[in-house]
Amino acid sequence: MARRGQNCPISQNPDTPSTPRALVMVFDADHPGAGLGGEPLSVLELFGDTPRALATTEDGSLVYAAIFRSGNRTTSIHELSVCDGGAEALPCEVDGRMLPGGLPAPNKNHAGVAGPEVGLIVKYDPEDEAWEDELGRNWNGAVRFNLPDLDVFRIDGGIPGRGHDSVQYGGQSDQRRRLCEQHRSQ
Repeated sequence: MARRGQNCPISQNPDTPSTPRALVMVFDADHPGAGLGGEPLSVLELFGDTPRALATTEDGSLVYAAIFRSGNRTTSIHELSVCDGGAEALPCEVDGRMLPGGLPAPNKNHAGVAGPEVGLIVKYDPEDEAWEDELGRNWNGAVRFNLPDLDVFRIDGGIPGRGHDSVQYGGQSDQRRRLCEQHRSQ
């Protein structure tokens, strides 16, 4: 069972950093335990936020857990790391790093009033190995670390609570299709 808040023995605390959120509880189907929620054999913590869909291979040897809203390769750049001045802004230095400029246009409303200085959403381009905005500008200097973008976890159904690995960025349908076909043939 994937955690969606119901009957989970671990408090969710959604605003507390480092609190496990992507939990999958493992049960013995023949002996789930007494009482509401049963007694899990173990609780797996997956690197993600909120597992949703669960699926198994036909023989039950593998369980797949999909992470909700994973796989889009985006992050946000804090407002203080976006050069002031909108589309007219030149590159600037912030904390010793050169950044490519301000927010892309439009920066004014219909009455010509400038909008506030705000952050920016960028997307990772694996070919360029760069965090890029809609103009293709490289924002690597503003992204201080990268986290894995894990979509699907493969859990060993024969070893409750121990064996699992992940598939990084399975967002493309052909990649997911190959993964499914690979495991159907096993």
